[in-house]
Amino acid sequence: MEHAHGIPWHTIGWQVFNLGLLLGALIFFLRKAVPAFFKNRQDQFEILFLQSSKLKDLAEAKLRDYEEKITALDRGRAETLTRAQADAVDLRKKIVADAEESAKRIQTEAATQINSELVRAQAAIRNNLVDQMQKIARDILEKDTAQQDHTRLQENFFNQIQAQQSKEAQL
Repeated sequence: MEHAHGIPWHTIGWQVFNLGLLLGALIFFLRKAVPAFFKNRQDQFEILFLQSSKLKDLAEAKLRDYEEKITALDRGRAETLTRAQADAVDLRKKIVADAEESAKRIQTEAATQINSELVRAQAAIRNNLVDQMQKIARDILEKDTAQQDHTRLQENFFNQIQAQQSKEAQL
């Protein structure tokens, strides 16, 4: 074999022919599959883009909603705190007023009870005094007075007692 020092056109021609044949066969067999593959990929990217856009819009809407809720909660917290403070002041006033009213009622009841006990004690003392006076008067009358004087004194004494008791009943 001879080695030529020139360009092997014959070999290059066959290689170009083989390459053209290979490219022609690839184009012939892949002419529908490759565009369909790239079209399918493009459709998938568009679907994913639309889905991601929808998800982004949904996320932004949720973010706005959460921000509005947080703002409303902040306003509500301030309003609730103010309302709670006002309610606490009102409740304190009501408790103080109720306590003052209860104290006044207890004082009134105590004064009434004291007066009632005082009147009852005075009546008991008077009755006891009257009983003792009657006993002493009988003893004295039996010793020192005659029957006629005794009857007259008893009548006067009983009249005075009845007069005193009617005065007490009027009080």
